[in-house]
Amino acid sequence: MEPQQMLQLAERFRNEKDHGALDSLWAVIGNPIWALVCRKVPRQEAEDVFQDVFLAVAQALARDAVTHIPALAGTIARRNIADFFRTRRPTESLHNDDEGHDPPDPRDLPTFASARVDNARLLAPCNREERQILILHYCAGYTVSEVAQYLDIPTARAKKRIYRAVKKIRDCLSRREAK
Repeated sequence: MEPQQMLQLAERFRNEKDHGALDSLWAVIGNPIWALVCRKVPRQEAEDVFQDVFLAVAQALARDAVTHIPALAGTIARRNIADFFRTRRPTESLHNDDEGHDPPDPRDLPTFASARVDNARLLAPCNREERQILILHYCAGYTVSEVAQYLDIPTARAKKRIYRAVKKIRDCLSRREAK
């Protein structure tokens, strides 16, 4: 569908409350949004997030004159996906993953308990990706496989990043204690 046709449908929906126009728009932009949601959110939860995106897009189209509808829908979808991961409670245990053992848990290390440092200093040795993955796994409580799915990386890579980040933190704390 041409962008001009999409804008006309959005205008019909906004001004005339024509739900057929919204259905026609969603028929075009719904599949890419569904694919995005399914890539980022666990399958059993994807339908709820997708419905939230649909409602938010409909509200935005009814409220505002929009110039680029696919961009609006993509932005809303990414925001709802982030909100989903920010607000949901973990449903599985922290270490319910595929075979192999998980990286060490910093909460079990005596150096973490004895070191009274704030989170920013604690995570300082880690790069941005390592900080993100540690926060998702240890602070937000997501399993390694959920973190990997959210970041769109293989589970083995997520495990390796967690292991390396924890090792960096442990080494840094050991050097501090040795001083």
